[in-house]
Amino acid sequence: LVEKTIRELVERGYRIRRNGVSNYTLLKESRIIFLDKIPDHTDDIKSSKDIPSWKRMCYCILKNDHICRYMGFGLTERYDCLDWIKWVNRQDTGSLPVYLCGISMGASTVLMTAGFELPSNVCGIIADCGYTSPHDIWKHVVEKGLNLRYNILVSSIAEDICRSKIQIGPKDYSCVDAMTACKVPVLFIHGTDDDFVPVEMTYENYKACASEKRLLIVPGAGHGMSYVLDKEEYEKAVLEFWKDFDREIPQPNGE
Repeated sequence: LVEKTIRELVERGYRIRRNGVSNYTLLKESRIIFLDKIPDHTDDIKSSKDIPSWKRMCYCILKNDHICRYMGFGLTERYDCLDWIKWVNRQDTGSLPVYLCGISMGASTVLMTAGFELPSNVCGIIADCGYTSPHDIWKHVVEKGLNLRYNILVSSIAEDICRSKIQIGPKDYSCVDAMTACKVPVLFIHGTDDDFVPVEMTYENYKACASEKRLLIVPGAGHGMSYVLDKEEYEKAVLEFWKDFDREIPQPNGE
């Protein structure tokens, strides 16, 4: 938060303390935590949009940390993602609208999840700097990042290791495959200066997407840095996406 907002919080009687600086702002602004419960809203603060409150956090976020022994680069995690959706729907949530969101490998995971027949309350997917397939990203990193050849021999060795560990090969499924079968809206986001996952991979995923789709390209943004570089356009794109595709979910009992 900026210093002006922090002073205003203190003046309004909120009990807070500083908790280091944020790595996600260019100016390294201070982070704060509330010493009391998180407020329902901070409407009495002029610049309340950056302050955590239940009103601001109107969408419930279920963070899925992968707990498997081996990373599946989305090939296995997509099943976890589908299981989480089913778990949410078994809770007493009143058919809560669900959005699948991810960055980098998380983006590719949610894109691959779109290849399943998803429950009707999945309203959309937000994928920030996702790759096209495990094979493609491995090849790119080895050749462009490590300056090594990713020839047929290296590719075959990598595939054998992958298949022995997670029982599926890096070419067996891809985001492009999933996008051809996708039935839910997708917002694709990527930075032009991403040297880890090239922006061309998002273009390829976007082109393959058979459902309604949106694209936000952030000039000059590196890997996973689109929000940091252009927070205003990023939030605008996400809010417009929610506005256009959020919908009332019919209750199981017809209410």
